[in-house]
Order: sequence, then C-alpha cells, then structure tokens
Amino acid sequence: MHMPHGNDKNFMGILFNLPEEEVYLEEDFSGPHDEFRSTFESLRRKAAQFTLEEFKDLKEQSYGLDRSLYADMRRCRTVDPEKKATFDDFFDRCRDIAKDAHGIIRIQDSNAPHLRDIHIFASSLMLDNAFVPDLLLDMGILARCVEISPEGEGIHLQISLPYYNLKL
Repeated sequence: MHMPHGNDKNFMGILFNLPEEEVYLEEDFSGPHDEFRSTFESLRRKAAQFTLEEFKDLKEQSYGLDRSLYADMRRCRTVDPEKKATFDDFFDRCRDIAKDAHGIIRIQDSNAPHLRDIHIFASSLMLDNAFVPDLLLDMGILARCVEISPEGEGIHLQISLPYYNLKL
C-alpha cells in the first residue's frame, strides 16, 4: 500500500517524506492532544499555584505520611553489605563532585524504607559526561530516584540508592 506523503506531514518536513519512496508501516501515537502532555500541563498549573514555601510544606507532609506508612518496615530492615559497599563507593565519587563545587554533601535515610539518600547542596554543579562519565552512568543504573531542585541561591541534588534489605 502506498500512502500519500508530502506537505501534509509538516512535523517531519518534506525531505523525510519523499512521495516516491514506499512506506511499509506508519503509526501515529500522538492521539488527540496527547493525554500525557495534557496531564503534565495540568500538574504544572497546579504546582504554579503554590509558593516555594507552600510547596516545601506539601513535600514535608507527604514525607511524614510516607514515614508513618513505612514505620513497621523500618523496624524490620537490615543493612545489605553489598548494597552498602556500592553506596559507599558511589558516595566517595559524589563527595569529590561536592568538593569541586565547594558545596555541602549529606547522607540521610530516604523516606522509602529500603533507600538511603545522598544530598548535594551547591551554588552550581557541572556533571559533564567528558569528566564524570562513570558517575553519570552509575547514577542512571543505581539510583532509584534523582531529584534536582532549587535551594536558596543554588541547587539541591538528591540521589536515592538501595541500601537496606527488608524482612517482610
């Protein structure tokens, strides 16, 4: 089957839809106004209604709720030696990043009972693939959550890594 191409496909441009070339399969997943984009825009509008302080309060409330939900799990967890070794190695590399950035680094248990967090506070961070490729690759593989948010005159980078085993 030969489908018409050309000017009607403005998102790709005419060079990528040459009418002489046969198209074997074409699928359009965009849907009407893309449901994901609509949801994302809605969440952005809701978040924009809050001041930074109000947003931090909401975040703290959710952490408090998580802590109460996970309290029993916290009592039944043990440090996994292999996860601890991986965490410690990754933390050492993060410490180097914090030193270079003249920032602050901190370790805390996460609100999730099986994770431990590394927090870096700095005026700016340069995580360049040319200089720290292993750190970026490991962050992508090891981290269960990475959050970057404004903090004072700088930024706060939070990296959550597996650390505990839960005995359920």
